[in-house]
Amino acid sequence: MATFNKKANGWQFRVSYYTPSGKRRFVNKQGFKTKHEAQVAARVIESSKDKGLSVETSNEPLAAYFEEWYKLYIEPGAQYNTKHHYTVTLNILKRSSIGEYAINAITPRLYQSFINDYGADHAKWTVKKINAQIRAAIKKAVYDGELHRDFTQNVKLVYDESKSRDTVWLNADQTQTVINDLIGSLQTSQRPISRYMVLTDLLTGLRIGELMALTWEDVDLDQQTIDINKSWDYVNDKNKTTKTKSSNRTIAINSTLVEQLKELREFQANKNNIHPKTQIFLNNNHRISSVAALNKQVRNVLDECEIDIPDFHFHSLRHTHASFLLYKGVSIFAISQRLGHSNVQITMGVYSHVISEMKNKETDKTLAALDDLDN
Repeated sequence: MATFNKKANGWQFRVSYYTPSGKRRFVNKQGFKTKHEAQVAARVIESSKDKGLSVETSNEPLAAYFEEWYKLYIEPGAQYNTKHHYTVTLNILKRSSIGEYAINAITPRLYQSFINDYGADHAKWTVKKINAQIRAAIKKAVYDGELHRDFTQNVKLVYDESKSRDTVWLNADQTQTVINDLIGSLQTSQRPISRYMVLTDLLTGLRIGELMALTWEDVDLDQQTIDINKSWDYVNDKNKTTKTKSSNRTIAINSTLVEQLKELREFQANKNNIHPKTQIFLNNNHRISSVAALNKQVRNVLDECEIDIPDFHFHSLRHTHASFLLYKGVSIFAISQRLGHSNVQITMGVYSHVISEMKNKETDKTLAALDDLDN
């Protein structure tokens, strides 16, 4: 039977159990905001005891546990960017006081305090990513019986809204204006390769690494398709596998892009600068343009078109592509496959802003139609 006491720092519970050798031991945990929270946590331990499971939990520090979990389950076979993101989280835990706490001593309130402190001066995406990684590790600890309760559950994400970049995109008229401007600039003798990349991404919605890795072997201009089967590691300048299995896909392209790519291929052939396995978008230095250079080119194009959208960057072209298709009535399932998302829920989450706007417009149309009936 568990006992409960109210302490200065919150409610505490105590559960007794016997070791296999017959010695009596106690599980003590405190810091719960309410007695109910303490009762819920105590019931988890008592349930394990009733089932004959071990009630002894790990007292390994959070930072050490996270590092061990990462090296065992994440690092093997992970790509550079994935390793980098997890290493960032590990370093945050090593620098934070919560990283020194034993995982069986961390309460939901303590973890919430950590998120509050960290999120006070960090963007939403950063806080969300770090919480997701820590939570994955803790879920594994619960599954393995090293913890009785997931202290990350129901945490409220706190972040600095001024540092959180909103998802931005071009509307239909702006998209057409940009396309016209790009095509016009591609008729010059210079044919800037970065502008071909902007146009291609706007009309395909590829991830930037997928776009960089494209070769002429991947493009079938007769069938009007592009086969996405690899990505470009722009940190280490080499090919890598795509983000997920579903990222390997073949998409259709429209006649506008086909014509522009035909002209680019002919231009490169005349300069003896073409090979089926050579990347399409190599600049004059036979290198792929940097992300910074591509972002700058996007800003230049928008300035030429007198379009002022703060925070618009190269990845916003992908958002524009998907948002445009949604507004045109293309199904969310078809868009999800075209973007290479692993499931449609990801697409719905990323483009919830567009779906919400469309829902509001459909509601207005519905009410207008019903009003017509009244008249």
